[in-house]
Amino acid sequence: MVMTRVPIRTVWQHTSPPGITKECVMRVDEKTKEVMQEWPLTTVRRWAASPNSFTLDFGDYLESYYSVQTQEGEKISQLISQYIDLIMKNKAGGDRRVSETDEEATVVEDRIGPGKI
Repeated sequence: MVMTRVPIRTVWQHTSPPGITKECVMRVDEKTKEVMQEWPLTTVRRWAASPNSFTLDFGDYLESYYSVQTQEGEKISQLISQYIDLIMKNKAGGDRRVSETDEEATVVEDRIGPGKI
C-alpha cells in the first residue's frame, strides 16, 4: 500500500473585506487603508460566499485559504465573477486593446452577469 501525505490547508481569518480590482485581490489594512498584500485575479481558483463570511482559494499559488468575516460576501462574489468573466473573455478574444489616439475606434462593453462554479 502506498500512502501519500496530503497537506492540510489553513485558513487566514480577517475582519476587513478584501479590495478587488479588475486585476487583483488586495488585503488592506482596516485603519490606514494601506495595501498589505496583493494576489493576481488569475490565481483565484475558487471562492465561496456565506451570509457572514467570504473565502478565497488561490490553489497552488497560496498554501492557505483567505477568509474574511463580512456580510457583503455575495456582492464580493459577484464582483469577482464579473472580473473573471472579463479575463476569460479577453483571453478568448486575443486581448484586443484600443489606442487612446485612435479616434475611429468604438469600444463596446457588454453587461456581464455573475458566473457559476
